[in-house]
Formats: sequence, C-alpha cells, structure tokens
Amino acid sequence: MADGNLLEVRNLTMHFTQRSGWFRRTRRVTRAVDGISFDVRTGETLGLVGESGCGKTSTGRSIIRTYTPTGGQLRYRAADGTEVDLATMPSSKLPEYRRQIRMIFQDPFSALNPRMTARDVIAEPLKVNKVAGGRELDDRVVELLRQVGLRPEYRDRFPHAFSGGERQRLVIARALSLNPRLVVADEAVSALDVSVRAQILELLVDLQRQQGLTYVFISHDLSVVEYLCDRVAVMYVGKVVELGSTEEIFARPRHPYTQALLAAVPQPDPTRRNILTQPPLEGEVADPADPPPGCHFHPRCPFAQEICRTDAPPLRTTSDGHQVACHFAEQLTLDGLTGATAGRDDEQQA
Repeated sequence: MADGNLLEVRNLTMHFTQRSGWFRRTRRVTRAVDGISFDVRTGETLGLVGESGCGKTSTGRSIIRTYTPTGGQLRYRAADGTEVDLATMPSSKLPEYRRQIRMIFQDPFSALNPRMTARDVIAEPLKVNKVAGGRELDDRVVELLRQVGLRPEYRDRFPHAFSGGERQRLVIARALSLNPRLVVADEAVSALDVSVRAQILELLVDLQRQQGLTYVFISHDLSVVEYLCDRVAVMYVGKVVELGSTEEIFARPRHPYTQALLAAVPQPDPTRRNILTQPPLEGEVADPADPPPGCHFHPRCPFAQEICRTDAPPLRTTSDGHQVACHFAEQLTLDGLTGATAGRDDEQQA
C-alpha cells in the first residue's frame, strides 16, 4: 500500500444474483458495483456521490463487509500497521476489524432498537467486544454522550424520546464507542431538517479533528459533500466516472454526468449561480442488471458520439492529475460552480 493510505479499493465488484425456476438457475445478475478502484487517505473525508442506484451504498456496505464482495480487493492498513485484504478475509477474523471500521446509517430511528435505552444502545458494542464493564462502562457511555453533544442524564431515555437530530447523535456515539479509525457514513444527514443537518455536519468535522477519524461519506446531496469532503468520487451504474479534489470537481468538472449533478445543486448566493450552457439531464439511471454497451452514460449524454456507444472509457488520469472516465474529457468545457471551494477550508482560514 502507498504511504498515507488507510484503505485501497482495487477492482471491487459486488454482483447480486437472482435465481428462479425449478432448478434455481441464474436469471438475472445485478452489477451494483462493477470494478471500481480508489484510495482513502488517512485523516481525509472521501465523498461517494451519485443518483440512487449508482452503487455507492453497496460500495460502503462492501467496505464494512456487511456484503461479501464478489471480486476485487479491499486493502486495509490496520492499527498495528499490518496490511490485510478485507474482501477475502474469512468471517471468523472480521470482528477485530469491524471494531476499527464502523458505519453511520441514514435513518437514525430504524438504526436504533426502540426497546433499548440510550445507555444500552451505546454500551452494547462495548459489552459484546468485552472492552469495558461495570463502572468503566458507565463512565464511557457518559463520555460518549458528551462528545456528541447529548446530556449524560439522557442515558435512561428510549429512542422515541429523542428528536431526529438527537437520535443521529446517538447513532454517532454508538459508532464511535469502539474508537474506530474509519467511519462509513451512508446518507448520514439526508433524513434531517436543514438546520439540524448543519449541526450534525459540524459535529462530524469536530470529531474528525479531535479523534483523527477518516470518513467515507456517501451522499446524493452535493452541497453537503462540498462542505464536508476533501475529495469526491462520482459513481454511475456501478462505476467511478470521475475522481478528484472537491475544489476541482465543483469548479471544473470533466465528466458530463458530474456537470449534470452540479447543475441540480441549489445556489442561494446569486454570485454562484451559473447560466448553464448545457441542457438539463434527461432520462433515468440505467438498469445495473442490463446496462447499455460502451459508456453507460451515453444514452443521457448530450456529447455522446459513436465511440461512446461501443467502447467503455477507462478511468484514466489527465495531465493535471484529475481522474475521469470519458473519451472526450480534454475537449469538453463543462460548467462548474463558479467560486466553489470547500467550506471547511474557508472556516479553517477564518
């Protein structure tokens, strides 16, 4: 593994097979993740973005091994410095690494057992992994509640007594209970109101700075991604079509699909609204069980030519270090968000 990388994803595939009939023959294969590669650097936040059905959630669940990948590698640098492949690791050895890689789910209510108090929710991973018990366990629960901005006296409440934002803070506390190194956040703020969403994003940033966390942040909301993420990987029908720094992606996209996603981002600041020179994106995401030949995006792409319909473009690095899967990336001039910068950088400078 390269120095500075915590996780290296190489040619990862996650295919789901549907069988039917008397002999249970394979009838349909859904290629949710279809040979993607990217790195996650220690201490950074990498965003995975795209429309519903693009494969970003399946990628996240493969990383934490809720799903067993059907191919590829997940090279992970463990806390002791050893390098392991999570993709092929037998289930009997996974618990050790599941303490280091945790997940924050989209819906905070369904992620919590309604019969368990806040104390039980946070304490369960600690007890299952035999990390703490007795008074030490109680002290750890109180500490975690305070870290996520909840009052310690709330520990005897059940999930229904918390607001949506408070429940998400509780989910975050549970995810952090085992001192993970990598956190996969799957649409962690999409179910929250705008004002509460901003508070949770601030919390995630603060926790990352305090504990040195590394995030893989899955979202369809590019305004959230712009604020939180250092780099962005854009996915479409199971493949990464563009990868670069947040500033590069937002200011100067190279793939027509990325440009279409940016065009849908609301811009309340008039100085950041663009007069789009490209038509709005039409059509639906291709079926991952029956994707079109060539570039999967070509039926919706206003720039598609004959080669796009026959040859799938590889993810390649351009002269300026940007990664893009488009035959005409260097020839296209696409609209970005003028003046786009990562909001976190602006705050840090202030």
